[in-house]
Amino acid sequence: SSGAQLVSEKYKFQKALEILSAATEIYL
Repeated sequence: SSGAQLVSEKYKFQKALEILSAATEIYL
């Protein structure tokens, strides 16, 4: 179960990173 949790956290982090990157491109 902890393995699935880790994957979920990693997925959320990567998704947040993509959104942040896209937002940065828009504002810059």
